[in-house]
Amino acid sequence: MYVPAERNFISYVKNARELKIASESLQEFITEFNNAKRTLKEPIALPINNIHLKYQEKTDSLKLKGENYEIDLSDGASGFQSAVPLLLVSAYLAKSVVKKNEEPMSEKERENFSKEMKHILENADFSDEQRRLAISLLSSKFNKKVFINIVEEPEQNLFPNSQWEILKKLLEFNELDGGEIPPNQLILTTHSPYIVNYLSISIKAYQTLKTTIQIVEDKELSKKIPRRDLLREIYNEIYDKVDEIIQHTYWLDNNELSIYQIKDGIVTLLPEIYGIPSDDNYLNNMLAQSNEMIDKLLEIEDEYANREFL
Repeated sequence: MYVPAERNFISYVKNARELKIASESLQEFITEFNNAKRTLKEPIALPINNIHLKYQEKTDSLKLKGENYEIDLSDGASGFQSAVPLLLVSAYLAKSVVKKNEEPMSEKERENFSKEMKHILENADFSDEQRRLAISLLSSKFNKKVFINIVEEPEQNLFPNSQWEILKKLLEFNELDGGEIPPNQLILTTHSPYIVNYLSISIKAYQTLKTTIQIVEDKELSKKIPRRDLLREIYNEIYDKVDEIIQHTYWLDNNELSIYQIKDGIVTLLPEIYGIPSDDNYLNNMLAQSNEMIDKLLEIEDEYANREFL
């Protein structure tokens, strides 16, 4: 699924035709958005400001529910209008992979799937929107092996702390397979230095666990009679301490992540420093430049504050 940046318009429309645009990716996303919202039987918690999301079937609308208020999604802040479609569709599709992968597709199922897909694609009477809807309905009947989530600008209209909460949910959806099936994949495009830094924190958490355990193990196993019961106890202690800072659900192995930056039309793989993505990247450097300008301005103040005048 490609999650386009234009998703914040979705709260205002009921179907793709209302947008009157030719973006196939957005129209396909709206189809899955409508499928996802209609599965909501109970309010679900959003990872922002203790807000819950509920679906009102009679009016076919989504509501944001706070402690003592309830408003339409279309009346909510732009951050909610961007985050809700992203979270709703991502959760729906990630869970559909888990649900449908209990048994592999049989030979007969593969044959039927191919026939029905060919019929849809070759049917000249279908409009593009009808064809996308038919493919979505057909695919929902068959097993899926992985979910590849391609998200444009997950940080859109969000404060830094909310960006972190959204990223954690995306990482959580990415791991719903529990390692029993080929792993899901998460592909992000971003202009936010916070997203890159948060991913570095996720890597450092897992790295801290491995490194600290190795240090303790080397010390203990160097003894003539290593105390393995003590080792297990210390393993759990280290795990709990790291988990308290950042929950294990969001830990990343650096081998599971690649970060590319695009500058002046050139794509380069961001290098790693001791397994952590380098902070010497274009987004961080822009922040550094602003800090340097502030430092220079403060130096002017200090210069004249300390100067003796005749």
